[in-house]
Amino acid sequence: MLSTCLKIYQHSITVLILIFLGGLCGYFFPQVVHYIKPIGDLFLSLIKMMIVPIVCVGIISSASNFGSSSNAVYLGVVTFLYFLVASSLSALFGVVVANIFQPGLGLTERPAMFFSQVPDVNKFVEAKPTMNFTDFILNIIPTNPITALSEGKLLPILFFSLFLGIAISYVKNDNKDILIKSFSVLNDAFLWMINKIMFLIPVAVFSLMAYFVSETGLEVVYFAFKLLVVIIASYIFWIYIVLGFIVVVFGKVNYITYVKSIFPLQLLALGSSSSLVCLPSHMMLCGKLGFKAGVYGFILPLGANMHMNGSAIYYTITTIFFAQVFNIEISFAVYVMMIITASLSAITTPGIPGLSLTIIMVMVVANVPLYGLPLIFAIDRILDMFTTTTNVIGNTVCVAVIDKMNIVKS
Repeated sequence: MLSTCLKIYQHSITVLILIFLGGLCGYFFPQVVHYIKPIGDLFLSLIKMMIVPIVCVGIISSASNFGSSSNAVYLGVVTFLYFLVASSLSALFGVVVANIFQPGLGLTERPAMFFSQVPDVNKFVEAKPTMNFTDFILNIIPTNPITALSEGKLLPILFFSLFLGIAISYVKNDNKDILIKSFSVLNDAFLWMINKIMFLIPVAVFSLMAYFVSETGLEVVYFAFKLLVVIIASYIFWIYIVLGFIVVVFGKVNYITYVKSIFPLQLLALGSSSSLVCLPSHMMLCGKLGFKAGVYGFILPLGANMHMNGSAIYYTITTIFFAQVFNIEISFAVYVMMIITASLSAITTPGIPGLSLTIIMVMVVANVPLYGLPLIFAIDRILDMFTTTTNVIGNTVCVAVIDKMNIVKS
């Protein structure tokens, strides 16, 4: 009986119902919102508590396996660089789309507390008062990694963790496997903690949605629909125009063949919302297209966990959407931080069921309030289908491009 009640409590339909009820509560009974707001604040505090440790350990754990197989090192380096470039381009694409269509603009009533909020670059990098682009890049390198960890400076943490993880993978020491396993176990422990925090989601989203609507009104629901449309349209453009161009020019695949071959895979990805579920069919598809087994056998399992260009688009568009909703201007330096954070995190940070820590990281970097997260929960199930589809097709294009480089002969 208890297990059944817990399943109902944590079910996505329950979350959607509570989002709806929270919105009604905030609209009709704004005077009681301050009594339930601490529940949402508690949830956000717990999530913020986990960002730095899970990012640091997760990236080290992922990168520490980078050079574990000597015969795959070259292929691994090229694949990792492709993932990094593709994720950066997709994050940049998201920034461009969000600024062109501006889905968050037009809200007539914004919370007064958010009107004058300006992103604080110094909070995340040790920025100089007159910092140029070169200084910005140099300041991503932490002068003291411990200080960066204690102060929550995400970009220096990302850099140091990635560098340390790669270093561990190439160390020639019989005991390095113990260190790799230790980080893996620690990463699993942090994921366990996150999963326990996720237990608060149903009551937290009710609290946060009630507060959000009490401050902004129901008008914000319309803007959530605009966000949904903009992101899905961006995915379609990315798959059929951007990735289509890449696969034709660099992968030497006929465009019509590309469109026809990915259609069944898209349907599977939409239905399952899981890159791993798509993996067997994905490998079969790449085999039918004539790609080398040594290439797609290496890239697809890796890409299912690391190459998430659809996610990077989602993160940047959503962050800018909330910046527009809360009337927060984003400087060039903060845009750069958002792109770097989204791209690096999309290829190194493990996915968390029910919530993406990465989108919270990008919002934190842009100093965007997290109180709008219930809107993301409201449309997340639909977006997850299209995000997974974009991620999967991005892996197909990666296989096509690297296959033509003839790194693997068979």
